[in-house]
Amino acid sequence: MELVRRCENWLSGRVHLEKGSGVIKQEDLSSLLVGTGIERVGRTVDMGDFQFLGPTGSRVALHIQCPFRMVRGDIIILGSQDMLRQKGDKFDPFLAADSLYDSRSRRLNEKFAERCPVVVGVDLQPGGFLTVHLEGGAAIEAVPDSSRDEEAWRVFARGSDLHHVYPAAPS
Repeated sequence: MELVRRCENWLSGRVHLEKGSGVIKQEDLSSLLVGTGIERVGRTVDMGDFQFLGPTGSRVALHIQCPFRMVRGDIIILGSQDMLRQKGDKFDPFLAADSLYDSRSRRLNEKFAERCPVVVGVDLQPGGFLTVHLEGGAAIEAVPDSSRDEEAWRVFARGSDLHHVYPAAPS
């Protein structure tokens, strides 16, 4: 029966998340993100923090605690490993924000202040692989890489109880 339920979920466009018995629907993520503009990128300690602004003023956030990157074509613009102060250093979240990630985030935010790239699509694959497609061929990719039952990423509407978390909590 479990296999039948997984196949039905897959065929209906829902992705069954193996770590929990909950289901995150791609269309739910799309309804929150598509049409919003990326307003700011940053970090909270070692968590990627992407902030989006909707056309009506709504605010949506994407918090990523697993490996992630922002790409445009074949170029990695920003990646979670950029938070390391320099190659080989252990990350110390209490050091001044002087990593490659921080400097690139500041430059991106200057560009976003002039023009916010709009989210044009969202893909959710089994295993929680999340891609947020931006206009102009850029994308944010979250790549969960742990079998632990710990939050890898979260998409949520600010000021509401609407949260989509991977791995999904049992329903």
